[in-house]
Amino acid sequence: MDAIEEDVAYLNSEVLLIASDPEHGERILRLLGAHPNVVGRIASAGSKAVGTAIRCGVPLVTFTRKLDELLSAPSTDVHGPHAHDLPGSIRDLTRIALHVAHRLALIDRTVAQLHFGFTPRACEALMNLSVSRLLRLGDRHGLLLRLRTPDKVQVWERLLIGDRCTGPRGFRISQQAALLSLGNE
Repeated sequence: MDAIEEDVAYLNSEVLLIASDPEHGERILRLLGAHPNVVGRIASAGSKAVGTAIRCGVPLVTFTRKLDELLSAPSTDVHGPHAHDLPGSIRDLTRIALHVAHRLALIDRTVAQLHFGFTPRACEALMNLSVSRLLRLGDRHGLLLRLRTPDKVQVWERLLIGDRCTGPRGFRISQQAALLSLGNE
């Protein structure tokens, strides 16, 4: 596994770990924009399904347009209206996603744009952020993440196919679904 795949797998494992929280997982998924049927599918996923989704090669979360706007604005140090109203797990997940996106943009700008939906201008701005400004961005501006294809249960069925189809075939199906979802945002 190369550095990009490891970073994406780590991000995906954090997404699914938060989603599996029996107390707050459903609420977190709804905050990320997940349709109730997608929430149900993720909640019912077994360990093999989670494994295929973690290793699918594409982040299971993307950024909202709000991040694009913030990155394109002259200053990212202004507090957002609801930044501290979010659960700590969402803020933590946002920091992780920003770190992965920043690192990915430095390694391969085009892949960062595809994986996270950045405009070229926003991707350039992300690349130029210091780590401290990156962390402040994640802490101060409210909800910046959304679930990838939050209303497409069929995509999530394929991402989480490990319960029904194990081994290399299940992994390939999950990867294919993830890659096809890049064009359907």
